[in-house]
Amino acid sequence: MKRWLFLGGTFILLVVSVILYIPFFELASGRQLLSLIFMMASIIIFFAAMYVSLNYQAAQKVRTLQNRLSMWTKLSYHVNQVGDEVFNELPIGILALDDQFEVKWANPHAKSIFDPKIAGKPLKDIHQGLYQAVETNKTSFTMQIKQDTFDVTYRSELKFLYLFNVTEREQVKNRYMEQIPALAIIYLDNLDEALGSMDVSEQSSLKGEYLAVVSDWANKYDAFLKPYADERLMLVTYRKKLYDMITDKFDVLDKIRLISTQNQVRVSISMGIASWDVDYEELGIYAQNAVELAEKRGGDQVVVNIQDQKIQYFGAKNDA
Repeated sequence: MKRWLFLGGTFILLVVSVILYIPFFELASGRQLLSLIFMMASIIIFFAAMYVSLNYQAAQKVRTLQNRLSMWTKLSYHVNQVGDEVFNELPIGILALDDQFEVKWANPHAKSIFDPKIAGKPLKDIHQGLYQAVETNKTSFTMQIKQDTFDVTYRSELKFLYLFNVTEREQVKNRYMEQIPALAIIYLDNLDEALGSMDVSEQSSLKGEYLAVVSDWANKYDAFLKPYADERLMLVTYRKKLYDMITDKFDVLDKIRLISTQNQVRVSISMGIASWDVDYEELGIYAQNAVELAEKRGGDQVVVNIQDQKIQYFGAKNDA
């Protein structure tokens, strides 16, 4: 409206100016008068065109802003809907804590993980592991909660906990880790010396007794056993079975000692086992290094080298 008033005022001022200045013009003919009128009309049309153009551009900007505002209004509505769905429908547990680590709010999925009446309870009473992690300001970690495993993200600035169930992922990971191969190299120490003073039948019988004990022990853990030289054998199994051997503390050592004691010979067993997620050539090097370490430590023991773990020793006086 203000633009129209300004335009009207300008037009009136122009007309008045023309009327006032006409006496000072010498219009000798009607042609000059027409020229003056044409010039004035051109000026008026020029200003009117400028006004229309500027007004059109302003209207376009207004329409563009209105369209954007409408779009953002609709988008904001959908974002709010998505936010509500994330908080209430998706399988993500969300806990809101206060400065004393008390649960002030929990979404439905978090309630299904812990307790429907979780709100208002201290976090340390709900899950001690979560409380310790949050108290030490850990931002990302994996936590066992009841029978499931969760990836947990903690936003300390907001005091929010986000829990993502990764039980299936961890189960697949554990199955993969359990199937990593374990390679063992076994030495029957002093066997040839012990058999040297015996006759052929006694040698065959005693040697068979030692090999039978080792074979039975390998079968117990579903392992593949293969002699590859005198006094030396190779065993292949899975890491899961290796853990079973560790739990049993490699009782084959005691059985070999018992046979040696009964026959009054100094035969013992030295074993090096390696379990790494590498190719078999490199795995063989680790196993060879392990059995050589067992020999350097006096034999009659097992050295276990598992990836990302400390080397473990079993047998003699060095169980660890």
